Order: sequence, then structure tokens, then C-alpha cells
Amino acid sequence: MLLGSWVGGEAVLVQTGDLLDRGPDSIGLVAMFRRLQGEARGAGGDVVLLLGNHELMNRQHYYRDVNREEIVKLGLKTLNETKKSLRAVREGWKVWENMTEYGELGQHIVDLHALAIVGTGKCRTVFSHAGLLAHHVGENFTIDNFNAYAREVLTREVIAEREEDVLSPEDGPLWNRILSWGPEDVACEHVNHVLRALNASQMVVGHSVHPKISTRCEGRLQMIDVGISQAYGGRVAGWQCINNEVKAIYPGRSQVVSVTALEQEQ
Repeated sequence: MLLGSWVGGEAVLVQTGDLLDRGPDSIGLVAMFRRLQGEARGAGGDVVLLLGNHELMNRQHYYRDVNREEIVKLGLKTLNETKKSLRAVREGWKVWENMTEYGELGQHIVDLHALAIVGTGKCRTVFSHAGLLAHHVGENFTIDNFNAYAREVLTREVIAEREEDVLSPEDGPLWNRILSWGPEDVACEHVNHVLRALNASQMVVGHSVHPKISTRCEGRLQMIDVGISQAYGGRVAGWQCINNEVKAIYPGRSQVVSVTALEQEQ
């Protein structure tokens, strides 16, 4: 699958995770984003690819959501056959496991950042797949250190040991629904704490699907997963912050999103 070229110049595109397990073209989708990343960096921009819970699951060898059609295609290609068979399915699973452990998909996953901060001023934004909570951000917390720790987890030789860390729990930054679906007052306590700690204006998260780009905490939490995959309806949208103005972008229209500044504690 070869679609499009980078036309964003010096812009930064952030993809919030879960390229895997969302249809029969995961391999091509990963290849496309990695190609765009190289093109963007060559133009002075960047494509920041984040770790989602489905990338983590594949490194932990939890394959429950891997698309079966993709597995069959892999098996048939490997066997140089065209007719679906149990043999092709078995071969496809072997190829997938090898790719996510030792091959290009595995390398893609371990290269991903768990967290990112992009932008300056009112566009200084914390990006996370599901969102940071207050207890994730300790006294000596830094984005770089957390990303280095995530990479160490993902590259552990013993597969079971990839589960015993802060990435895997239900309230972890790859899994939690507290920010998107929990009581708003509780969510905002977490968001405000994290934004103060990281000196950021807003947090952007994916993971939990909404019918449109939605906000909580007076705009300081932006929930941008609208189900762009055909598996979730194929709704198209994007989130943008330029010149301190935040917009939700939809086909043929855009909507300015007001973000209320967080008063800094004295």
C-alpha cells in the first residue's frame, strides 16, 4: 500500500497509536507512516508515532484482535498459494509472530514513543494514547525518561516480563478510560496536575472513540479518536494547533476549540 507523500513542510504530525489490529492492512499502514516520517524529517517537519495498547499487546503476544484476513493474506503469500486453507492460516500466524517479535513490525513497535510533547505557548501539548494520570507523573518524571523506560519494557527478552510494568494496568497511559469516560471532575484533577507538572496547555488523547473531536476540562483535555478506521465507521477528522489557535478539522469544515488557561499554583 503506497498512498500519498508528505506535503506538510515543517509541520509536525502526531499519530496517537493503534495502527495495528484495525483492519487487514496493518503492515502497509505501518510502512506508509514510517515512509512519511522520513519524508517529513527531510523537509524539516516530523511524524511522531505513539505507542498504543494494541502495539503493546502484539509485543506481549496477545493476538486476540489481529485481523484474520491479514493473517490469511500473509500465509497465502508465504506459501505462494491463492486458495484459503487451514495451512495458510497456520503459516500466517507464524509469520505474524515472527514479524512482531523479530521483524519490521517488532522494530516499529520498539521505536515508538509512549508520550510526546509538541508545540510552544498555547500549543504546547501533551500527547498520549490514553492519557497520563496524576500518579504517573512523579517528582523526577520526564517524557524522555518515560519513553526510554517503555522501550526497555518492549525489548525485554522474556515476553512475560513485558507485562509487569506501568504500561499494562487498566489505569496506565495506554489503557485508561478515566480521562475520556470517567467523571469529569476526577478526570480534570488528573489533567490539571499533569499539565502543571509538564508546563503544557492541553492534553490530547486517543484510545476511546467519540463521534466527533470532544473536549473536557474547559478544553484542556482533547479527545481526538473519532473512529477513523473503517472498523469504527471510517469517520475522518484531525486536530490542529497553529499560532495558539486550536481547531477540530473535518472534511470541508473546521471548528475553533476554545481552551481555558490553567491558572498556575503559587
